[in-house]
Amino acid sequence: MKLKKSDDNKIRTEFVIRTTKRKGQKVLEKLKEKDLYDNSRKIIIEKNKLLIPVKGKIKGAKRKNLPIRFHLSNLRKKFGLQSFDIIGEIIVLFIPQNKLEQKNEIGNFLMALYPHVKAVYREVAEATGNFRIQTKELIAGEGSETIHKENKLKLKLDVTKVFFSPRQVTEREELVKHIRKGDRICVFFSGIGPIPIYLAEFSEAEKIVGIELNEIAHRFALENLELNGISNVELINGDVRTVVPELIQKELFDIVIMPSPKNSESFLDVAKLAIKPKGKLICYETISEKLLENKIAELEKTGFIVKHVKKSMEIAPREWRFIITTIKS
Repeated sequence: MKLKKSDDNKIRTEFVIRTTKRKGQKVLEKLKEKDLYDNSRKIIIEKNKLLIPVKGKIKGAKRKNLPIRFHLSNLRKKFGLQSFDIIGEIIVLFIPQNKLEQKNEIGNFLMALYPHVKAVYREVAEATGNFRIQTKELIAGEGSETIHKENKLKLKLDVTKVFFSPRQVTEREELVKHIRKGDRICVFFSGIGPIPIYLAEFSEAEKIVGIELNEIAHRFALENLELNGISNVELINGDVRTVVPELIQKELFDIVIMPSPKNSESFLDVAKLAIKPKGKLICYETISEKLLENKIAELEKTGFIVKHVKKSMEIAPREWRFIITTIKS
């Protein structure tokens, strides 16, 4: 496809990443996670390669003419907004206070930009409570249930009632690398089931147990097991503090995975109970780099040897999500 610049700005010369069709979805998801995907321009196919538009000159990027998605404008130019999440057929985004008068216009604009989207929600407040759920307001379209597709997996959810982040796809992929054949794994705060389902589908774990307090998320997780044909996952609806003491009467686990809940330090003793000698705890912490050393010291004081710390993604200014891999001492 050969494109030329035109006076009406239907195309724009900026940077693209060239990849194969087979790898295209994975590359796109990683770019979205790092907020590098330029959704104001279209993805095109050229000589059996996908050309994916990116924001700026990143490693491997080349200049290329690509058609813009929306005639004369895009979300960034029109409203000054930089990013949003697409979860299945639903868009979720944060709108700053000075743009709230335009919220419905923004919602309708996004629905025109993405014809497959059935609803647009804005984040009203940060995630709060035991279930980490953000309050959301519908600003265009209708419906809050959807099926999110990721690496050929299907995850059904209601964006107003459960927590799910499509930006954590790389974290889910990397967890698989920690799993050995025959491992028995327990996932604390398993939500709608993305981590147990990933491990069941892409690793050779013998058994995976997921524990989730939110009854609504648990029901979606059970549906998601059926949607993906998963059989080696056991899901339990209950409080980790009461479920684990009962579980360990029968077995201990090679690995416990603990996505970051509020007050995560209060669950370390429970995690230690569930893990075999020399087994792993993989936990997620959202903190500033200044407080990271305190968290590591806390883990070591509880009886874990920290083996690896990885900075995953920036959540807020000077606040990052870290993945900490430890061994039970």
